[in-house]
Amino acid sequence: MPIFILRTLGLSPEVMGLVFMAGSLGGLAGAFATARIVAWVGEARAVPLSAIMFSVIALVLPVAAVVPPIAVPLLIAQNFLMIFPVLVYNITQVTFRQRITPKRLLGRMNASIRFCVWGVMPIAALLAGGLGTWLGTTATLWIGSFGALLSAAFVVFGPFWRRDLPAAASEADPTAP
Repeated sequence: MPIFILRTLGLSPEVMGLVFMAGSLGGLAGAFATARIVAWVGEARAVPLSAIMFSVIALVLPVAAVVPPIAVPLLIAQNFLMIFPVLVYNITQVTFRQRITPKRLLGRMNASIRFCVWGVMPIAALLAGGLGTWLGTTATLWIGSFGALLSAAFVVFGPFWRRDLPAAASEADPTAP
């Protein structure tokens, strides 16, 4: 994103700071709104709804290159609206995972999830750098945006629409996951 904002769009570091600040404010708003959203739509539906929202909003980022006169307000709105549902998604799914995992397995579960989620980030960064060099920054952002849509498919087409999420696992039940 810094390469896109600073080099491709030619915007100033101050504008980049405003864009990132908007994202931070969106994150705070998402954190404060999560409980209300979960109460309104249900915990199970909050997961795919937030995934749909942040995946679709990811498509707006490369649009800024197509419409330079409105790039700054577009980037500010996009970053706010992108990070808001990311926080809703993260809070909801982490709460669910930690609720259903027996206490004795919490450390392993969290370490496994962190490895899967954070472990691919360096690979994705290397791939994005290679694609950005080969195809250009904007084309790479389009590819990444469509990739975000594909990644949301796991929860969008999962069982979240049909049922509520289960309650906590019983520590006394040896067959509990």
